[in-house]
Amino acid sequence: MPENPEPPQPKNAKGETAKAAAGDTTSGDAKGKNGGEQSKRRMFGSVAFWALAVGLLILWAFGWYSGVCGRWVHLLPILALFAVIADLVTRGRRGDINPESGIAPKWDPDNPLTSLEKIRAYVIEEAAKSINWYWHAKRSKARPSYIIRFLAWVLAAVAGLLPILGGILTNDTLNKPLWPSLLLGIAAALFGLDKTFGYSSGWARYVLTATNIRKTLEEFRMDWAQLMAKAGTKPKDEDVAALIARATRFRIDVESLILQETKEWVTEFQTNTAQTEKEITTQLSALKEKVDKPGKPPEQPGPSDKPGVTPPKPDQPDQKKQP
Repeated sequence: MPENPEPPQPKNAKGETAKAAAGDTTSGDAKGKNGGEQSKRRMFGSVAFWALAVGLLILWAFGWYSGVCGRWVHLLPILALFAVIADLVTRGRRGDINPESGIAPKWDPDNPLTSLEKIRAYVIEEAAKSINWYWHAKRSKARPSYIIRFLAWVLAAVAGLLPILGGILTNDTLNKPLWPSLLLGIAAALFGLDKTFGYSSGWARYVLTATNIRKTLEEFRMDWAQLMAKAGTKPKDEDVAALIARATRFRIDVESLILQETKEWVTEFQTNTAQTEKEITTQLSALKEKVDKPGKPPEQPGPSDKPGVTPPKPDQPDQKKQP
């Protein structure tokens, strides 16, 4: 007997069968799971780097106070700084903001309301994607900014407390003025690192851009609702044109905000790069001038500088005797 044919599967609103939808759901769950595992791995790697940095700083403080390993103990803060830089460099990066390919809405003249709904969903989805990108990307700017400013504050506080502790503990090492100068110099270098890589400024720029896009999105939603209420269930050609024009303006406004943020980043990057190059060139020129400048030849000792030698008197002109 012939086998019973499989009954046709019902389709959803997108024209997909239940199995296809289930497959998409499974694929989405798998992607979400993989993304969660990658996020956990990045988090554990970051914790390991910072634990190493803190451990090296503790060993350095103990070795410096107890005098173990002599001057070699001061290599530990350098290793801790390298660990922090390695965490900042290897931190997971997010991709660029690119529009999804193949999802641009197509106009169906037989179903204008459906086409308008697809247009509305498309522009809102692209705006929401940009907002999410900025809110997630700000973490890569906020965390280094917090850490750098906290470390700079700690170093400045320790530099101010070292002379006081040296006077209380009667420790000659703590009373040396070079240690506060060294700590303040490291704090200044941290602020320079923050300015060069734009952590604090990028953090503020990302938050401001995401907030502006969200404001533009809310304005579009209210304007769209007003235009739809005016158009009714059977929109006319002028109503359809007004709705499409509003969606187009909203999409352009979002891209304009992203472009403005990108221009600000480029300007800041070029300014910081030019300033860094100028400072390095100035220091190299000063160093080269100091090296190339001829030194003053040493003075030769004169006869009067030799012990036991009386310098000769200058010749006196002969004086005529008076009669």
